[in-house]
Amino acid sequence: MVTGADTLGLVHWFLGALFIPSFALVLGTLSRTHRLFQFAYLPLWYGTVNGLAAVDFMGAIRAADGSPAGLSPVFLSAAVVVLLSVVFLSGAARRATS
Repeated sequence: MVTGADTLGLVHWFLGALFIPSFALVLGTLSRTHRLFQFAYLPLWYGTVNGLAAVDFMGAIRAADGSPAGLSPVFLSAAVVVLLSVVFLSGAARRATS
């Protein structure tokens, strides 16, 4: 992507690389087990592999003009911020109550 000057694809890839661990962290923090992430991530991955643009968080699915057809970078950025905020706020709330 870097050598092909695909900056939008690179942005999608970078945000997807942030989204996956953020998603895992929030689900693990809230449920206190890894099973919820395993259950929730599989349909996202399966949808992306099978061409469902509505769940493509990595920019793997392309439109006719070559641009990523998945979720917008603004939505992905906001999702990462919200997920990490939930992790930090829930951690702070747990420490405050104990």
